[in-house]
Amino acid sequence: MAGIIIVINIAIISYLVSQRGIRAASKYRTLKRDGNIFIIIGVGVLIIFSIFFGIQMLNRRSSKNETSAPADGFTISSYAVNLDVNENGLVKVTEEITVDFYNSGHHGIYKFIPEWLEYTGQDGKTVSRKSIISNLQAIGENYQLDTVKGKERIKIGNSNATLPIGPHRYIITYDYDMGADPYKGFDEFIFHAFGDYWGTSIENASITLKMPFPFQKDEVKFFADKYRKTELKNYIDYEVNGSTLYASVSSSYNLLKSLTIDIVLPENYFKVLENETNYGNTSLLINLSIIGFSVLSAFLWYHFGRDFKYSETVEFYAPEGFDAATVGYQYKRESGKKLAIALIVELASKGYIRIDENPDKTRVITNLCSVEPGNYIKRKIEIKKQRELDDTLTFDEKSFMHSTFQNDIYATINADNTFYSFADRLLKDGYIKVKDDAIQRYSKEYLDDIRKTMTEKFTREKKPLSVNEKIVYDKLFQYGDTNILSSDFSFYTVFKELEQKLIENYENNVFDMKAEKFRIFTSIMFLIGTIAWIISFSFIKDMSPNLNFIYLLGFVALFIILIFVLLMSRRTPYGERMKKRIDGFKNFLMTAEKERLKMEVEKNPNYFYEILPFAYVLDVSKLWIEKFENIPYARPDMGNFDYCSMNSFNDLSDSVRWPESSSSGSNGCSSCGGGCSSCGGGCSSCGGGGSW
Repeated sequence: MAGIIIVINIAIISYLVSQRGIRAASKYRTLKRDGNIFIIIGVGVLIIFSIFFGIQMLNRRSSKNETSAPADGFTISSYAVNLDVNENGLVKVTEEITVDFYNSGHHGIYKFIPEWLEYTGQDGKTVSRKSIISNLQAIGENYQLDTVKGKERIKIGNSNATLPIGPHRYIITYDYDMGADPYKGFDEFIFHAFGDYWGTSIENASITLKMPFPFQKDEVKFFADKYRKTELKNYIDYEVNGSTLYASVSSSYNLLKSLTIDIVLPENYFKVLENETNYGNTSLLINLSIIGFSVLSAFLWYHFGRDFKYSETVEFYAPEGFDAATVGYQYKRESGKKLAIALIVELASKGYIRIDENPDKTRVITNLCSVEPGNYIKRKIEIKKQRELDDTLTFDEKSFMHSTFQNDIYATINADNTFYSFADRLLKDGYIKVKDDAIQRYSKEYLDDIRKTMTEKFTREKKPLSVNEKIVYDKLFQYGDTNILSSDFSFYTVFKELEQKLIENYENNVFDMKAEKFRIFTSIMFLIGTIAWIISFSFIKDMSPNLNFIYLLGFVALFIILIFVLLMSRRTPYGERMKKRIDGFKNFLMTAEKERLKMEVEKNPNYFYEILPFAYVLDVSKLWIEKFENIPYARPDMGNFDYCSMNSFNDLSDSVRWPESSSSGSNGCSSCGGGCSSCGGGCSSCGGGGSW
């Protein structure tokens, strides 16, 4: 059961991570970020709960297979249990235990008295019942009370003193409230007189039971377990005198584990009213609230989270005015990096750039539409060598210096705008100095006229750039008309810039922010509900066993809330219509017949390359490329980059240089320090004890 629950949670978490992730947001960035944080926290709590619940289940299973550990240096020479029962089901218990210590170093003993126990009645049904333990004390001894694994424990002895070898007598008293009668048609007194797992046989064990009214001796039974499977009547010497029972365990029986006394009584023997129970309402109210949360989450989803319904349309091209980045963002909020790579390919398809791959696998992007005047006039630059070369220069810089100056300190070179970006460090560190740049001989008006003329020329020849394409284009060539992505220290910043621009332009129009707020609210309900469920199931535990199914209903309700958290986000009517158009476009890319594609290529020879970046952001580029294997289409000069290979796209993406980062971690550390024991021996479902 525990394994199944954990597997279910892992499956849900995997779905959550794969389908949602943490996305950027607009001016609602904090809102959306916090919403995802609540989901992650909630799922984290659910994982903790699953592990905890799994351990609980495993512990319950293992407790049924517990074996007694040998007692640590003591035996029990006598054990007398005195039970004084009143008509309301309250039992005053006195236990007199004589322990013989045969090893030194003992401080005393401890004993467990659990409140929750399983009882099997004469009808064969096993139920969990909660008793109330009160006034627990050790007469004439130092003692302290604590709880271990949900069981009340009394620890008797002085930590500053040890006991001498030999016998020591302990008297433990407490009140034991059985609570309401769970049986129909009869009453039954069941008491686990001797707890499991003391680790040694109990000698001279006896029971004195004083009941409020007389009872029949034939209705008295003794069992070696709590499931009425092993009857010990032949090993118990007992007699009933009116309302009092005297019993002792025969010396021929080795009492190692529990001994349960069971007496069937007439209906209404005990005067406990049905509403006088040991169970509370806190866990019940918590689980009913969680169920209410699930109903509320369904209501909120129905009114604020359901997707608007629009029909999918057939589209041969992307929606008008949409570039690949817009399509990718509106389709599934694709990452800024992937959108930027798609726009680089889109710029190449429009003829603004070319992409070349050098033999050393570096990728060079060249600006084919430069409007810098220095690239269109005869430009000579006179430079002077100022310093000798040293090992701090790169190979390319040394080669440039050797080939330019040879045996002289002056040189004149033909150059364009890329010279200053290449020679930036040589100029800053004083290796060279510019004596004259021919472009300085031209007036500003003349240079502006060249810039205007070239801009108009490219505007006529090329399709205009979208806002997103312009962002990537400007970032590529901010330092010159060529860009080697693996050497560009700043291009990666365009990912964030592009994503932010898309958010500003489309977030509020495409994605329903009101639904997002309710998603956060539902996430909070899930988080609170999960924590409350764990507390009610593992710590409060005051619900009647007859209502335990409500724990399961509360648990199921948590999953229902989580499902509605995942479903709550939706698009605006505009966003949903655009999504359907994009879906129709993607469906066309996946299912288009060969003849239809030939027709499109005849109308637009560049059709394959224009659609390729859209196929990339819609995750169907491989299929799109395969469709054109036997279809002839124009192959413009876009560089030697392999546009028909998904590996090339991945390599182009991987070639972007990112800032170097370092990570540090601590050497091995331990949060536990050393071995620890939560029980120290003698843990039992029926009580028991040991020495310390």
